[in-house]
Amino acid sequence: MIKEEKKRKRWTRHFYSIPSGPPPIQYSPDYTVDTAMQGFWNLEEASGDRIDGSGKGNNLNSINNVGQSSNAKQGSYSASFSRASSQSLGVLDASLSANFPGKNGLPAQNLTAGCWIYPTSVSPQIWAIGKDDSFWILVIPSGNIRAQLSAGASYPESTSNNTYPVNAWQHAVIRFFGTTTRELNLFVNGVKQTSAPIAATGVMASNRGFYIGASSFASNFFDGLVDEAFVMNRALSDAEILNIYSHGLNGRRA
Repeated sequence: MIKEEKKRKRWTRHFYSIPSGPPPIQYSPDYTVDTAMQGFWNLEEASGDRIDGSGKGNNLNSINNVGQSSNAKQGSYSASFSRASSQSLGVLDASLSANFPGKNGLPAQNLTAGCWIYPTSVSPQIWAIGKDDSFWILVIPSGNIRAQLSAGASYPESTSNNTYPVNAWQHAVIRFFGTTTRELNLFVNGVKQTSAPIAATGVMASNRGFYIGASSFASNFFDGLVDEAFVMNRALSDAEILNIYSHGLNGRRA
């Protein structure tokens, strides 16, 4: 009986032992398969066109040979931009998919768009992502990040509460929702900044193209790195935007 009791105790201790090792990887929703996703660029390519992973066909043309860097926030590589070389990635409005926010001829829409940015200089202001006369994200010389929207004759904006240093990664997201309370929001590293209540019912349409690294007017060229860019034609919740910052668009930890 004593031997049997000892054996039972050993088995009980083994059965309830706490496993060792790192905690399991955390996951969040995979936004790359969300039907509202109108463009998703992981920017892993070494050169040439950057492929749209959303399935909507919004591939970005490389202008003046946008480079690649192994300094990446998601995956293995990011896109490297040089202001001196006037580099950018873009697609003309006529080539954008049918429901891309701000596409010429579309009714006003809701929007969420963003990317990881690693500026190496910010003077003068630099263009991260956007579509002229519709929506865009800038980094201004003070080091603040700014989201801006075209609303006809006005250009409402939301500017970050803090300034951010060069040579560091930040996650910037612009959101607009035109429901009962119409607001333009900027999120930096998952945190909502100042909000701008506006009269517009959605993102304005324009015949300008969508660009990363410069405006369609070939100005405000970005200096630095950009990673994991996206555009959606719905307004994500605060929690969803925090999830993307924390776990990436495909649901894995950043």
